[in-house]
Amino acid sequence: HLSAQDQREERVGRAWFDEVCGSDETCRDKLGPVPSEAVAALHAALEEGHCPLLGMTPEQGRANLRVVLAQLMLSAELRPALAAFVHRMRRCAPGDQRAIAHLRNVVFGGAGQPASYSWMLGMNIMVSELWEPANPSPQELTARYQETLMCRGVSNLVAHQAPAWTRYEEPLLAQAVTTQTPTLMVQAEYDPDTPWEIAPTMSEALAGPNH
Repeated sequence: HLSAQDQREERVGRAWFDEVCGSDETCRDKLGPVPSEAVAALHAALEEGHCPLLGMTPEQGRANLRVVLAQLMLSAELRPALAAFVHRMRRCAPGDQRAIAHLRNVVFGGAGQPASYSWMLGMNIMVSELWEPANPSPQELTARYQETLMCRGVSNLVAHQAPAWTRYEEPLLAQAVTTQTPTLMVQAEYDPDTPWEIAPTMSEALAGPNH
């Protein structure tokens, strides 16, 4: 569910830091035996005004830190830069500041959303088909967001618009995926967009001689 996206990105990101980065000697040397604790310490330092490169206020800096880390997590090619980014942010020497600015330009210097993207259509689908049945309140989603170290804040962004949005019912949502088309299913362990926990159910639904 999209309403749980912030939590999912947080969970996968922490797992990557502690399991992948934590098993690397260089990473452990720079960030310690539990690297996610170094990320938490960086958040605490930003709250005190350390290295204000990511925002005009500590709150904005922490929000942008979450986004940078989550965005890097989305790409297997960019994930190795996660540990270096956190290390440089913690040190924040002049050379680190130049490297941080360059990384931000590389990651976020694109053209943004395509002109054909419809926010209204996206909202219609998100709150009708991709929302938790329990319908968490904006306050609950904001509280979840504030507890995260790394996420893009999608759930929190949509949360305050969702309650007023008219929703439709899609009967196909309750049905398992079925197809006669040969299907190859590939699942990445540290992909925050496609959580590992849904893979067994999807694999079972697609099981057959051509899958």
